[in-house]
Amino acid sequence: MKICCFSDYVIKDYDRKRSLEIKHLIIAKGDICSIQTDSRQDANLFLKALATFVKPEKGLYFFSGRRVDFSSYKKLLPVKKKIGYMVSDSALLSNKSLRENLLLMRMYFENSQKLNIDKYTKMLCDTLNITNKLDLRCAEVDFMIQRSVIAIREIVKNPVLMLMECPEDFIGHNFFKEFVKICERQVNKNITAVFLSYNKDFINKFSNRQISISDGNVRIKE
Repeated sequence: MKICCFSDYVIKDYDRKRSLEIKHLIIAKGDICSIQTDSRQDANLFLKALATFVKPEKGLYFFSGRRVDFSSYKKLLPVKKKIGYMVSDSALLSNKSLRENLLLMRMYFENSQKLNIDKYTKMLCDTLNITNKLDLRCAEVDFMIQRSVIAIREIVKNPVLMLMECPEDFIGHNFFKEFVKICERQVNKNITAVFLSYNKDFINKFSNRQISISDGNVRIKE
């Protein structure tokens, strides 16, 4: 089953100084693709493209067999719901508690303000040691705790596609072993993922395909 399919796709970063071309690229269910590139900025731009955060200059993007419609943000929401995004520019809503940030997606799609954290989410919170901080606002906790909340928020979406930028930095050293165990459980669910990492052990453990980004071109490395 094809999860992502790009054809003659061209994207530019917000400042218009960086561009990537994806002539033809398919990511299938169960692919766990590590990105090989000399440019972290290029990798970040490619992850944005996968997450539908960058409108293409031209070309087609099919997600789970359907063409992605960039004509309005509302039309992108059903796709965004299916994508986990653990990348350097991921953020929380600063005027909400950590608990509310974890429940925000469910609140929107279930149209309810009265939701409780489920057992799986609580287990992840316990694992990353943030359970006793859930009623605090973002400004009241440090940066790495915010990152842990973002990671949990994206994992519990049960995404069709998980995107990660340097998880070894995103999670941090103290809980990286626990995060690797969480990733192992996700792999057992046959998740599809694309990630950039400079941790060779992490790459060797999870990657079964490689995506090369070089000279502005993105391709599967055979």
